[in-house]
Amino acid sequence: SGTIRFSGAFNDYKNLIIIQHDNGYHSLVAGLDEIDATVGKKIASGEIIGKFNTSTQTPKLYYELRQNGKPVNPEPVLLEIAKR
Repeated sequence: SGTIRFSGAFNDYKNLIIIQHDNGYHSLVAGLDEIDATVGKKIASGEIIGKFNTSTQTPKLYYELRQNGKPVNPEPVLLEIAKR
């Protein structure tokens, strides 16, 4: 869960969404063909924020987790969330 801080086209990422979470974390999600996230909107964990083009055979999603502006390995954080 978090708050949308950026939502729109950004360089070669197609559409980029930046979500601010607690404890200085931010998620960057890119590669979506359609976005359904507006700046300032609070979203729940698991909420749909965009869609892939279903005619594309190999859609590619880019995900990056940052804490205090620095990239971090998302695996431990995602595993902790999955346990909840």
